[in-house]
Amino acid sequence: MQLHITRTGYLAHWHFSHMARQILFTCLTVLLFITVRSQTTLVEWNFEDQDSIADSGLAINVEKKITTNTNGAISYPSGSSDYSISCKQWDNGISLKYWQINLSSIGYKNLSLSSKQRSSTLGPRDFKLQYSLDSIVWFDAGKTILVKDNFTSGKVSSFSLPSGCDNQSIVYILWIENSNVSVDGSVIDGRGTSRIDDIFVKGCLMPVLTSSLSHSICSGSAVNYIPAGSGTVFDWSRTMVTGILEAETSGSGTISEVLTNTTFLPIEVNYSYNLNFDGCTNSQIVDVTVNPTPDLEVSPSSQVSCPNTSILSVSFSNPNELAGTNFFWEWTGVNSEKLTVIPSNGTTSPINASISNSAPETLLETSIRITASSAQGCSVNQLVAISVGDNLPPTFIDYSDTLTFCVADISVASSNGADDISEPRPDYYMLTHDDHSLDLDPAIFTDNCTQKDELVLHWQIDLYQNSIPIIGSGQPSSTVLAIVFPGSAENVVNHRITYWLEDKCGNITPAGQRAIVTICVHPRPHIGQNF
Repeated sequence: MQLHITRTGYLAHWHFSHMARQILFTCLTVLLFITVRSQTTLVEWNFEDQDSIADSGLAINVEKKITTNTNGAISYPSGSSDYSISCKQWDNGISLKYWQINLSSIGYKNLSLSSKQRSSTLGPRDFKLQYSLDSIVWFDAGKTILVKDNFTSGKVSSFSLPSGCDNQSIVYILWIENSNVSVDGSVIDGRGTSRIDDIFVKGCLMPVLTSSLSHSICSGSAVNYIPAGSGTVFDWSRTMVTGILEAETSGSGTISEVLTNTTFLPIEVNYSYNLNFDGCTNSQIVDVTVNPTPDLEVSPSSQVSCPNTSILSVSFSNPNELAGTNFFWEWTGVNSEKLTVIPSNGTTSPINASISNSAPETLLETSIRITASSAQGCSVNQLVAISVGDNLPPTFIDYSDTLTFCVADISVASSNGADDISEPRPDYYMLTHDDHSLDLDPAIFTDNCTQKDELVLHWQIDLYQNSIPIIGSGQPSSTVLAIVFPGSAENVVNHRITYWLEDKCGNITPAGQRAIVTICVHPRPHIGQNF
């Protein structure tokens, strides 16, 4: 440090390293923070206006008065610079006579008390602090005061009052005589005086949650509690609770965890929040009610329904048998411009309803939503997916192999020549309306929405070396005209008839799933001439 003489005295210059300057700056900042963070004055008496009413403090406390139970007259003597309150008649007052104040500490904690006392030589020497919340039951605050004939010895500076004084609608405080000894060591004389001055009760504003301290959720849902209030730090913790599946945990700020209630009754879960605002702390409990959620079992969960028919019966139940569970089901109305469900809602199981589709050739998707709700309003729902319509083709049962119908017997075949014996001749097979040999058995027809007797059978005949097919509907025997299957004089000739089905919604059996019959016509044997 260097000293420089100036006109007004000495000026000191300190030379610091960068690190030293940083440390000094930090210390000054902390000191400033501590100063700014000082407690709020809840109530103050300085007696400069020479009355017993509080001189400043919170609005709720500014009308408070200081009192005494002595019979001495009250006066307001002045000292070198200020006034104080004084009275006599303190004799025989051990544990009986006192100065008393009261105040409200609602919203404040960490209360501290300051005061200064002075007694004349014949006045009381020993006092102690007591407090009460009802002016009936009193507790020692843990502070004794030795008073002399000055305002120095009997000074109390920022004494921390017990936590029982925190956040109370009313707190009573006594400076009560603790002995019958006077300042000069003799017995207190009734002419002796006791004076008190500069009474301050301070406290820090408690940080509090302004958000609700109660919260309700359904089992399996997230708590999602967002704290709001005067705190700048919101740390929380939760212990293990019987009936709650999740283990104990902790966090900061918003609570966002899923809680599972494994019982049939609501369970209370307490979250302990620790708040901190400007160095003043507080703890508050947020009570979360975790209500049970019913189980829901549905069968079947999906189905395909034909147009203008009844849906498959849908059953639902509550496996955990939660008391007070109610059910409700309703058609979701998906594709309602073409679909109709009757009835469209209900409350009982099973669900039996009819469904119609104005565009039956189109497979439309709809659904029924089933909801189970508890007495506490917790619900779970499930959708039953329903496909309505007919876009599945009809098929044949056990007709995957190609069948062959051969005409080999000459009695079945017919000659196409006029001269039976002149030369080898090709034969032919003729299908007439009374020939059922190429008819298919309806027992092998199958379709999801159309009855077998309502299916239409189609066929196509492809003749050997003929590019123009013959097409018809119904059983081949129902054809009006006879169909000739030509043969060859030398070789076996194969013809083919292909069958497919059509349902009432226009779906047809796709290629690759159609029934095929091969018709083979054998040649007539040669007939020799023996004459």
